[in-house]
Amino acid sequence: MPPRGKATLQDVARLANISPASASMILQKKPGVSFAPETISRVFAAAEQLGYKKSSATGNFLRPTIAVVFTQITSLYQTYVVQSIDQKANEMDMDTVLFEYHGDTNRLIRILHSVYRLGFAGVILAMSPTTTTLDPILELAQKIPTVVFDPLNRNADFPLDSVKTVPAQSGVLAAEHLLELGHRDIAFLEVDRTNWAKTGIRSLQLTGALSVINSRSDAKMTIYTLPRPDTLRAGSFIETRLMARQAAEEALKNPHHTAFLCVSDYSAYGVMDTLAAHNLRIPEDYSVCACDNIFPSDLPGVSLTTVDQHPAEVGASSFELLYQRISSQAPTSGDRITRVGLRSHLVVRSSTGAPRKV
Repeated sequence: MPPRGKATLQDVARLANISPASASMILQKKPGVSFAPETISRVFAAAEQLGYKKSSATGNFLRPTIAVVFTQITSLYQTYVVQSIDQKANEMDMDTVLFEYHGDTNRLIRILHSVYRLGFAGVILAMSPTTTTLDPILELAQKIPTVVFDPLNRNADFPLDSVKTVPAQSGVLAAEHLLELGHRDIAFLEVDRTNWAKTGIRSLQLTGALSVINSRSDAKMTIYTLPRPDTLRAGSFIETRLMARQAAEEALKNPHHTAFLCVSDYSAYGVMDTLAAHNLRIPEDYSVCACDNIFPSDLPGVSLTTVDQHPAEVGASSFELLYQRISSQAPTSGDRITRVGLRSHLVVRSSTGAPRKV
């Protein structure tokens, strides 16, 4: 037993057989959160027995704090997700700390261990669990509330609360739109998948678009690949625009293309740069369509047709699931798993129109 006055929130939670986040809320007498009377008595009894000082009720933090773990932040879409989580957390008198692991499994496992040792109230994992990361994630979930935002929708069976989008749907919506306008020869710009899992989000967007194109005997799509940016270098997502300019130059060598379909709004901006440099008009000469709907795409000088994947809703839903788990003390696995699915929708602006005559 720790010396009197040296006990931690984790010690109290362990003795009371409750999560550290729930113990913190009880000790703070947080309004709007209800616990069974016997649970409240058990926590205060444990704190008294251990000589726990209420002033350290939030462990290593001034307020209950959640961890948000991303593979990497490389776009405004992901920034919107993080901001939404942080705003919702602040509304509930909680703080957030952001981690990135850049696809390094060992780094992710170190982060997961730190998240538990530092006394976080819960964790949102913005990633798709794989065979090598699922066990460490499930181990953490047995200790603190855990929610997964799975952007790849790759594993529907893991026993964790999750928020999912359907990236392949983005490709389907964009390709269907271009076909409906009359385009039959489309250039698709994507990021190099050599160092990504073959089921990565960009591959799923491409898979969705191909499923539509291949269903038409009179349509074709040529893939132009952008080099994968170094996500550990500041501004790497801006490089996507620069690389898209080069890919667009290559695509313009094919006189039969009438439209560009891009995996991100940033790559679409690069295409627009190149078309402007060649005095080509949008959409009279080339239509441009993308998948993101970040705020610059709605500016009058851009007006990009793109697929909205609802990043603010993703962040809000992820936090709400986590907060429910923290408040209810429900078991991490079993029959009470909640899965939230968010569907994308196409936002049509002035960058797409009927194809020119080839």
